[in-house]
Amino acid sequence: MPARRKVPGIRPYDSPAGGWGALRATARAVREQMDVAEAPLLLYRTNKPTGFDCPGCAWPDKEHTSTFQFCENGAKAVTWEATKKRVTEEFLATHKVSALAALQLATKAPHRPPLVVSAVTRIPISGTDA
Repeated sequence: MPARRKVPGIRPYDSPAGGWGALRATARAVREQMDVAEAPLLLYRTNKPTGFDCPGCAWPDKEHTSTFQFCENGAKAVTWEATKKRVTEEFLATHKVSALAALQLATKAPHRPPLVVSAVTRIPISGTDA
C-alpha cells in the first residue's frame, strides 16, 4: 500500500458523513451567508420540480420523494449562491486581479454587476452583455 501523503487541512475522519455535524455545518453556512429567515424555503426548493437543481452537483432527479433533497455540500453551495454579501467597487479598486485568487474571493462575496477586467481598468457591464 502506498504511503499516505500529508495534505494541509486534511485529516482522518471516522465519523458518519451526515448527521449532527453536517446539520451544524449547514446551519453555520446559512448564518454566515444569508438571511436566516429565507433559508428554509430556499433549501426546501432545492432539487424540486418547482425549484432548482443544486448548484453543487446539479444531479438530475426524476423522483422527488424527500422534503429535503440535498447534502451538506449542496446546502453550502446554495447559501454561497444566495449570499447577501457583495464585493464593492472599492474592494476591487484596491486589489490587483492577480491577487484576487489568493484572497479567496468566493468567501468575500460575488460582485454585482459583472465586470470586464482589462490590463488597465475594471469596467462594469450590464447583465445582458455579460
